Amino acid sequence: MRAVALIGSALLLSACATFARQGEPIDFQTVDRGTHSGIQQAGRRVIEDNEQFAALWADLYRTRRPEPPMPDIDFEHEIVVAVFQGQQPTGGYAVEVEAVQRVGRQAVVHVAQTVPEPDDMVTMALTSPYHVVRFARQDDGVEFHGTAEQAP
Repeated sequence: MRAVALIGSALLLSACATFARQGEPIDFQTVDRGTHSGIQQAGRRVIEDNEQFAALWADLYRTRRPEPPMPDIDFEHEIVVAVFQGQQPTGGYAVEVEAVQRVGRQAVVHVAQTVPEPDDMVTMALTSPYHVVRFARQDDGVEFHGTAEQAP
């Protein structure tokens, strides 16, 4: 009986994961991605105007000089989403926006994280992985699915 319950639960979770991925794909572009951001906490940000984007860019590159030029974003038609894995003890970590979908009038951002296995060969340096993307603005905002935590 317990095995039947476990199999049933697994099928239900699989169906939920499939349902969560349904929706119309939204094309997105990577603005920047890397392993060394100036943002040390795990989280995510939705950027809706140039002022917020300038603040994000300054936070992202506060530990690097020279700071790369900030790209132009048309915030009347686009939105920027940034996800951060937080400070990690070694290399081998990553965070990625895997997909963006329109569900109803909302954008659903699917986020995945990579964590190295204990026996993986990794760099012995602190890292803070991040991924910043842009896509067409949606009427009802953005929802996140995945493992990036909400930024304070």
